[in-house]
Amino acid sequence: MPKGLITFWLAVLTGGVLDCALAQEPAPPDLSQPLSLAQCLGLALDNHPSVKAAAAGVEAAQHRVTESKSSRFPSLDLTSNWSRFQSTRQGFAIGSAGSSENRETALSASYLFLDSGQRKTVVRQAGANAGASVASLTSTERDTALAVVQAYYSLLTAQKLKALRAKVVTSAEQHVAAAQAGFDAGTTAKIDILRAQTELANAKVDVVAADGAIQRAVAVLRNAMGMEAAVPLTILDQDKLPDPQLELTAAQQEALSKRPELRQQDYGLAVAWETARSAKINAGPALSFTGGFDRYLDSSRDVTDEWVLRATMSMPLFDGKQSRSRVESAKADLVARREQRERERQSILLEVERGWISLNDAKARIGAADAARAQADENLALNEASYVAGVATMVEIIDARSAAAQAETNQIQALYDHNLAVMQLRYALGRDLIEEEVR
Repeated sequence: MPKGLITFWLAVLTGGVLDCALAQEPAPPDLSQPLSLAQCLGLALDNHPSVKAAAAGVEAAQHRVTESKSSRFPSLDLTSNWSRFQSTRQGFAIGSAGSSENRETALSASYLFLDSGQRKTVVRQAGANAGASVASLTSTERDTALAVVQAYYSLLTAQKLKALRAKVVTSAEQHVAAAQAGFDAGTTAKIDILRAQTELANAKVDVVAADGAIQRAVAVLRNAMGMEAAVPLTILDQDKLPDPQLELTAAQQEALSKRPELRQQDYGLAVAWETARSAKINAGPALSFTGGFDRYLDSSRDVTDEWVLRATMSMPLFDGKQSRSRVESAKADLVARREQRERERQSILLEVERGWISLNDAKARIGAADAARAQADENLALNEASYVAGVATMVEIIDARSAAAQAETNQIQALYDHNLAVMQLRYALGRDLIEEEVR
């Protein structure tokens, strides 16, 4: 086949593969557009340094597993050495001084047949450490996701409160206009204008504070996502999330079966067990049996092959209690690991119970906050109408406006507290926050 045609088909094939890869890889979200919670979570897992570090830890642990298993196989080496010796003599001696040259080039194979179980222990330890690193990565991803969720809802709350503060400013401006109209008509005193202006000034101060709260919330969310400070960030609003339908006992059992922290403790317990086993082996008689074969490609000794079989048995007789101390230390560490696992189990059960209680509390507060806001809005409307009719005072209007603003604040807080409680319970149950949100 002509070289040009080969080059053409390689370009077509590699281009097709690249096109398929690009088609399968989802496009990154447009940061100039408001982001959903699912998009924020996805960006966090792609960019956060903690997640990247944990993923690198998993890769390193997997390589250590491969390294530990290498002792199961024979090793093959190619070695070559050359040396030259020159000697001189003084005085009377039989023979003459001179030089000698040694050279060897050989293929060497060796295998460890028996080592009193240490090889198996090392492999098991490496496997348990690899499992622990995977569980640690999962925990890091979930911790990062929860931090993003908390920051996301804090920003939504700040944005809604900013809109509320702006609405209060508009209402206060209307109160100033109503007080001025009443004063011009001679139906109200000038003090009503001053009170309304004071209300307006305080409302504008609240708007400035709300702007600062938004900027701080954006910074926290950006940091939780592992993004640079210069990246612009806006987010989408979110409706009320559905409540998980399960009883407390079932929730706790689900958490115990899914939480990666408990799996990490189990792997740590396995490592401690193998460490104790290794210490016990080292404290007693140790037997090893190895074999080797050398094929000499070139040798000044005129040797072609060499076989070596070696059996070794050793036992520490006196080492200043070093071996015994290692055994006892490993046993104590094993007990500590068991207690740490039990502590983690109890912490998970408590976290689920607290999350379950918080969700029920948040559900109840949503209903109460909705009712309170409806009553406060109606009271404000009645007081504003009564002031125009001359049967209410500016103090009553300001009090009603303040009560209405507080009721709406409570309603906003109750909604996002509920959504956060749902996500925190998902986290406590060991569910994947990203998959839950995407679905």
